[in-house]
Amino acid sequence: MILFQSALSRGRSVLESFTKGFKGTMICDEYSAYVHLPHVQFVNCWAHVRRYWLKADSKNGRKGVGFCDQLYRLERKFKHFPPGKRRKQRLKYSKPIVEAFFQWIDRSPFFGKSALAKATEYTLSRTVGLRAFLYDGRIEIDNNPAENAIRPNVIGRKKLAVFRQ
Repeated sequence: MILFQSALSRGRSVLESFTKGFKGTMICDEYSAYVHLPHVQFVNCWAHVRRYWLKADSKNGRKGVGFCDQLYRLERKFKHFPPGKRRKQRLKYSKPIVEAFFQWIDRSPFFGKSALAKATEYTLSRTVGLRAFLYDGRIEIDNNPAENAIRPNVIGRKKLAVFRQ
């Protein structure tokens, strides 16, 4: 089930109210208000990871995007599989790519405040949530459909904020 709630605030109290009585999985960008909610397993979004590597406009940035693109090519093949079969295919084909990606990052010296360092930090700080899609065929690799659905509201909110200044 996909459910949306619109609110003027991204505060934790809004999320606590919305998820009261909920037990399940949420795919998100790991906004700080989302952490440590009871009975909620957070899964991270590979599209957000890909965007960070895309911002690191360099040979290594493109290599990071390449790992993500390999996963997305596989997801297009697995899209219409039932959850059990999708899980098996992910474990067989996607998991080695995910592990190679994290190993490559671990061996790479991306430090400081560069876009590569930010992409590295963002990715490594979410390893558990990024691996979660491998083990449950019901979980999507990203939350792009949700973000696309709310984009007109968010853009409108930004315009309203600019108008009020």
